[in-house]
Amino acid sequence: MTSSNPDPLSESPPFQELCAELFEANLLLHQGEAGGREGALKALCSVITFFRHVPQIGDTGLLVPLHLLADAVLALDNGHTRPMLRKRKLPHRAKANTIHNSMIALAAFSVTALTKRGMSTQEATKAVAECMNKGGANKQRGSRHITAVTVRHWCEQASFAGGPIYKEFCEFIEIDKIKGAPADMTNHRAQQWYLSQLVRQLERYRLPKVST
Repeated sequence: MTSSNPDPLSESPPFQELCAELFEANLLLHQGEAGGREGALKALCSVITFFRHVPQIGDTGLLVPLHLLADAVLALDNGHTRPMLRKRKLPHRAKANTIHNSMIALAAFSVTALTKRGMSTQEATKAVAECMNKGGANKQRGSRHITAVTVRHWCEQASFAGGPIYKEFCEFIEIDKIKGAPADMTNHRAQQWYLSQLVRQLERYRLPKVST
């Protein structure tokens, strides 16, 4: 049931003006240049203007971060980049996300399973690399080809107890205790079984190509 009493905030002129400004900002976001920066700046300034008239906010300095952000965005049009908008200089490659970490752990798990079933480490890393390329895992790496050397490096990451891949790797090991290849399956059939499971699991981690 809809209340018959109008909302005082939605009926107030300042709020209606804010809505109109945000509507225009959204148009600029999709139609403007610089990736919609003009629209984003307009929306930000509209929010600042609206809350500036709220005593609990405007009179307490709570809007300072938004003012600084708006100033930093505006400075881009003048060719200046404020510190808050500068890219962070990372000493190493950016941290991988959870999906990527899980994909690496899956590769390490597959190598471990294959070697337990009689395949040499060299053969296992090569087979896993080929499966991952066929399964589209290379898209996570900007279409760079995954090699046996890459997979071997991933195995080293997964074996480091303090690393970001270790937890995901252990989870796959727990899965293996429940859904591993049957013990009475021949080594050759078990190897093929694990490789087919690898391809199937890769479907969970396949993402659109990341542009570089």
